[in-house]
Amino acid sequence: MEAGSSGSATSKVTTTCSKLMRSTSKTSSTCSASKGKLNNYDRALDMILGQETPDSDDFSDPNYLANYEAAMDLYGLIHSRFILSPKGLALMREKFLMGTFGVCPRVKCKRHYTMPVGSSYNLNESRVKIFCPKC
Repeated sequence: MEAGSSGSATSKVTTTCSKLMRSTSKTSSTCSASKGKLNNYDRALDMILGQETPDSDDFSDPNYLANYEAAMDLYGLIHSRFILSPKGLALMREKFLMGTFGVCPRVKCKRHYTMPVGSSYNLNESRVKIFCPKC
């Protein structure tokens, strides 16, 4: 990314998160599920939607780190909810067909495209894995 474009990239991420939060927050299940899983929900949401950039001192503050971890978890919950929406699935299909997620290293699969797969809806239960549909 070019030096001058970081402001517009930040703005784009903030706008996307804001739209996503507005659309997902309309359903009570999203809010209640997210709030129930996170201790610092409100601060985490502020971190995601805010414009502040952390400095090195922030990462030595235990309160900041707790909020930062909650923000990462909340972003993951929002992202997984989006991926399962019709628009998210369409974007994932498009990325899969372009080979964005890489190819299978097995010779028998003949460089078939792979895709990321999450095996749990619960936070910190499992990590995303790469799946080859041809295997």
